[in-house]
Amino acid sequence: MISVIVSGNRYKKWSRLYSQLAQTEKSFEMVVVGNMLPEARMPANFHFIYSNVKPAQCVEIAFRYSVGDYVFFISDDAEFDKFTLDKLYELEKLNDQQIISTRLTRKGVRFPLREYKYWPSVSSTPDMPVGIFCTKELWNKIGGIDNRFISSMWDLDFALRHYESGGRVIYAEDVNFEEADDSYDLLERLLIRLKIKKVKKGLYASVGALHDRPVLERLWTASSLSDEETYGINHETNRVLLKKRLDKVQKFVDRQILTVSQGELHARWQ
Repeated sequence: MISVIVSGNRYKKWSRLYSQLAQTEKSFEMVVVGNMLPEARMPANFHFIYSNVKPAQCVEIAFRYSVGDYVFFISDDAEFDKFTLDKLYELEKLNDQQIISTRLTRKGVRFPLREYKYWPSVSSTPDMPVGIFCTKELWNKIGGIDNRFISSMWDLDFALRHYESGGRVIYAEDVNFEEADDSYDLLERLLIRLKIKKVKKGLYASVGALHDRPVLERLWTASSLSDEETYGINHETNRVLLKKRLDKVQKFVDRQILTVSQGELHARWQ
């Protein structure tokens, strides 16, 4: 079985995502963890867990409650073609114990591969995933999510730890992740454009990106004078990307994992 893991508080988005991924011949479940209850009765293989803890912790909860031999993490604003799960599964079977990634597109146009690099301007840095498809065994081996992350960048940290252990990220060339562009309906977009309505910044925009990227950099980058083995140097920042993590993973603990945000900042869904 494949477990699709989603952290989110937007029912319409993960309901649509379920409908798209359900076009498969593979057995799967979808596990959603967030603070917005489903607005309608969902199928038997759809499991919702209520929690108001930070998004990265919601993802960790979903992984812990999932039962599939394979796991697929993706954001709830993704759009996919038919048989996405089938294609990812077959590629993983050919590349056992590796991370399989989708290809990111916007309005049907694919992002060039250089944009997938840790630093796009430094070609020697490793490829980063857009969504993670792997075995549950590999997820447990790498060790899950570090609790210092609030909402984002934990997947890049996970990929770098996979590289550190000798693994690879492999792109599924026939699986496109299309970013949905419908966060607001037509009326809301018009009101925002006319400055009658303000854009409400959620947890991702207001906290996650500003906090999580510096956390990632502290764990994996150093001064260019470092003697450690590196992937390359970013001349704009005079920093190098290390091949070995600077600190051990701080894991989430089971106690109160559903109710209390763990880690450096106790952020919650807004």
